[in-house]
Amino acid sequence: MRVYHQKYQVLEKLGQGSSGQVYKVRDLHLDKIWAMKEIPSGGSRELQALKRMSHPRFPRIVDAFREGGRNYLVMDYVEGRTLEDILHRGSLPEQEAVWLTGQIAEALQYLHEMTPPLLYLDLKPSNIMVTPEKEVKLIDLGSVALQGAKEQISGTVGYASPEQMRLARGAGLHQGSDIYSLGMVLFAMITGKVRGLPLVTEGSRRGILAGRYMPEISSGTEAVIEKCTRGNPSRRYGSLREVREELKHWRKRRRPGWYLGCQRQYWHQEKSILYTAGKSCMEMAGKLFYWTIPVLLAAAGGMMLYTSKEKTYAAETENVPLEVTLRDPLWRKILIRAGSVYRTDDNLILEIPWEMLEKDEVYEFELSGKTGDGQKKSFSFLCAYKNQG
Repeated sequence: MRVYHQKYQVLEKLGQGSSGQVYKVRDLHLDKIWAMKEIPSGGSRELQALKRMSHPRFPRIVDAFREGGRNYLVMDYVEGRTLEDILHRGSLPEQEAVWLTGQIAEALQYLHEMTPPLLYLDLKPSNIMVTPEKEVKLIDLGSVALQGAKEQISGTVGYASPEQMRLARGAGLHQGSDIYSLGMVLFAMITGKVRGLPLVTEGSRRGILAGRYMPEISSGTEAVIEKCTRGNPSRRYGSLREVREELKHWRKRRRPGWYLGCQRQYWHQEKSILYTAGKSCMEMAGKLFYWTIPVLLAAAGGMMLYTSKEKTYAAETENVPLEVTLRDPLWRKILIRAGSVYRTDDNLILEIPWEMLEKDEVYEFELSGKTGDGQKKSFSFLCAYKNQG
């Protein structure tokens, strides 16, 4: 077996990183097992980054040397499996996925708060090691770059942010690129989809709604994924600290960022077609009420939103349709496919994404549908967005 630097004996090849191969080696002097990373000549970015780092979420560097025109890093050998290997068996329980995401966010936050700040820029399941104790370590820093750098770092399709993929424009990268990737990794853990991930259009106001792929997901986790993966970077979380704080309360936040502050005093209806019963949500009542895709489109995009200033919402911003989510009384999502009809004797809960609306404005919504006998019904109601924490 080949020996490097007169002391590191190669035992096996562990994999191929973005900037070189990784080996499992034995230290013949200390009789210890390490991981050794090969860095091509000129690829000193990872070397310099790792020399500055000291954090338990990253492997510890124990040696660095040059041989045969290449640089080599010797670091802790991490026992465990990559997240990609784990997800090949299927999705993770939501609690475990959130726990691992919190650790990943901790590692990224450390990079972002270094002086000067660093960006990881290639976060994906194959670069995340999970130990038998469920501890996370990020490996392969071959794509690391200074914040604001205009280098052509493409990342991995599906996990890289839209702005990171448009290399030709040369715009500087920022923390939001890593935040996007974090949301996609959480999505992968929740759904079990490692490849063939949904793509977000650059500049879009909305991110990925994971409930369409995994109806059992909690509202709190879905909201984190949605906000992380917005195509418009300015509409994502401002920092990893914010993401970690949201993840701490994923269980408690049953209506995370998805409600209109509708209280009983806002309703002035003679019939209880719409009511709140003291809850911060809108419940749609109606025995044998039929919901179809045209109805959803009318509720989500076909309706006009009016402010108290009698100006249309579309006149002030871009015309973006709202995507309304239906839930049953147990807060489970109701999935309706194109051309299908949904029939229920229960009340339904209608969720409207409040973050697409403006504060301190009163909105008028119109919702139409059909009753059991085919009669068309339309309802209009007013609601104001209030931030209730």
